[in-house]
This record gives sequence, structure tokens and C-alpha cells, in this order.
Amino acid sequence: MSGIIFVHELGHFSVARAFGMHVTKFAVGFGPRLFTYNGPEVEYSLSLVPLGGFVQFPDDDPKCPYPADDPDLFRNRSLIQRAAVTLAGVVANCVLALTLLTGQAATVGQIQNTYLPGVEVPELLTISPARDAGLRVGDIIIAVDGNPVAANASSVNATVTRIRSSQQALVLSVIRPGEQAPLDIRVVPDISPSGAARIGVQLEARVKASRQVASSPVEALAMGATDFGRLTGVVTRGLTDLVTRFDDVVDSVSGPVAIVAVGAKVAAQGDIAPLCQFASILNINLAIVNLVPLPALDGGALALLAIEGLRGGARLPKEVEQTITASGLLLVTLVGVTLIVRDTIHLAS
Repeated sequence: MSGIIFVHELGHFSVARAFGMHVTKFAVGFGPRLFTYNGPEVEYSLSLVPLGGFVQFPDDDPKCPYPADDPDLFRNRSLIQRAAVTLAGVVANCVLALTLLTGQAATVGQIQNTYLPGVEVPELLTISPARDAGLRVGDIIIAVDGNPVAANASSVNATVTRIRSSQQALVLSVIRPGEQAPLDIRVVPDISPSGAARIGVQLEARVKASRQVASSPVEALAMGATDFGRLTGVVTRGLTDLVTRFDDVVDSVSGPVAIVAVGAKVAAQGDIAPLCQFASILNINLAIVNLVPLPALDGGALALLAIEGLRGGARLPKEVEQTITASGLLLVTLVGVTLIVRDTIHLAS
């Protein structure tokens, strides 16, 4: 986690320094400091809690040691240069993800998935009509109300859509490990305020994985780029569902604690391929989330720059920008703390 944040902040820092801008701090993490180094101009630090980081410009310091008209202050650079510095963190995470996926294709091979009929139940949620009806973790749903679950990449989405659109009891045809014949389980769904049916399950596609190793660096890059596009689509759909189907997916949102726990499990497998996939997803997720136009995120900073451009180069009053940024930082902090507490409780239970 710290490494991914480090790469993100390094993107901002490197481009700012390449443009010759003044930078005073480069920090990864928050809370008690584990390491500090004071360079000729920049203070570098690593803190205990790896939930973020920042690159600080002297513009932000009331006691800025440089004159207000210093051309190397961030605020005195062109709109394009400031936008490039702001975007650099996102670009750095994308480059790292592409590099990891290309390296995976060139060494241990790209994972090729062959889809099998049905969807598996890896988890039952806290409130689960399906569990109450007899569904178990590990069951494979092969049909919903007699409609077979096809063997393809959209099997999960198709099954979820079918369940959500139902307004009455569902019959799930299930293959259970150790059982000779399929079981029919009748589930009465809960209906959310939006009118969608919910049965309280997590679903995942059934896949048989194989490996394909690239025969040349060019092929490795092409395979890495293909995988990057696929994972970007997965992350984008997940974030879109969080906005459009909040009631249905909120229970599956993970915070930093859960992410670290999943990462530890992936690393314990001793296989570099899923580790590359996991790290790439985290990088892509961080990049996309940072593009959301919310205060305290890179997307919020880009939005302010866009407003400045539309105003003919006239910035919003400093007090207004500070209020917007502070409100965004408070919101991000509250969400982060809430997810940490929830994940910790779930892991302890």
C-alpha cells in the first residue's frame, strides 16, 4: 500500500522538480514518523499509517521563504504545467500497473481464463435471505428460475441483474460440493428502497485459469496493455456500481485494512501472477479515484484549474479554495476512518 502511494506522490514530485518548481516536503503516510531526512531544500518523511501522502509546495506555507513573484513557485507557473504536475500521480500509477502486467506476461505469463457454467458463492453477507433459505458458501448457482447461468465473462452481472429485477420468490438451482444431484433452493428476496431485490450474496465467475508467456518484449507489452484495459474496465464498473447501485454494493466496499488483509493472502500463495494482478488493480483504482472531481483529490485540483481557465486565468479567492479543499479532506478522512473501523470489526469477528 505504501509503495503504491509512494509511486503516486513520486509522480507529482518528479514532474514538479523537472519543471524546476520549489518543493518543501515529500511525505508518505500520516501519524508518527518512522523516518525523516532533511535535504538541501526538501524534507522527506515516512509515517506509520500508510493511508496517503503529499507533496508540499512553499506556496502552502504562510511563512513562504520565497518572494511572492518567484517564477519557480507552483502558483506562478502556467496552467498547463500545474495541470501536468497534478495529473502526474495518476499517470505514475497507470505506468506502474502497465509495467507490472507487462513484466508478468514476459515472465510467469498472462492468466488466460476459460469460463465455466454457473457462478460461485464465495461469501454470504450479514443480512442474507439466501443463507436463511439454505444457500452455503461454496455453492454453485447454475440456474435462476430455470434460466441457466451461461459460461462467459458477464455471468455475474447477468445473474445479479436477474435477481435484482425479481419481485417475488426465486428458485436457485445449485450444485453443492459433495452432493450428487443439483438442489433447488427457494429464496424470498428483500426489496431495497430503490425497488431492487437483494438476497445477500457475493458472486464470482467460475473460471479455469491457464498461462501464456509472451514470446517477445513487443508481445509482452501488447499483452500487458490488453490486461491493463481489462482491469481498468473492471475497476470502472465497480466504482460506477457504487454510485448507481449503492444499496446493493455498499457491503462489498473494502477499506485499507481489508485491502491489506487480502494482499497478505495473495502474497501467501507464493505466485507472482495474482500478486501482479492485485497490485495493478490497486494502482488503477487509486488512479481512477483520484480523477474524481472532489476536493482534496487530484480531480478536485484539476477542476479548480479548469475553473481558472474558464475565468481567463483568474483564480478563485484563496479563502474559497482553502474552504473547498478542507471540506473535501474532512469527507475523505471520515470515509477512510469509517472503512477502517468496519474492516477491523469484520476481521476480528
